[in-house]
Amino acid sequence: MAERVFAAYAKQANVRIHPGVEQTLLTRLAEALRPLIGRAADRLVDAANRVLDDIELTVPDLRGPRIASLNPVDKAVRTRDGSVPVISGG
Repeated sequence: MAERVFAAYAKQANVRIHPGVEQTLLTRLAEALRPLIGRAADRLVDAANRVLDDIELTVPDLRGPRIASLNPVDKAVRTRDGSVPVISGG
């Protein structure tokens, strides 16, 4: 799930994400989302967006979309604008 959130965010981010920031972001997303798997999807969305908010505070030039929905069953991720990306499957 963390990888899919990251992919959705990175695809629409305003700058290329430095590999060190990428690793930190993936780790923090995994730490935030893992304990919530099996709970309400809105809790997953809130946790993911908190991590994205926090990372943007530490990397002031980085901006990207927020997550609108996460589906732990089919692993679909949709950003708030509702357009691209919709990442699902496997």
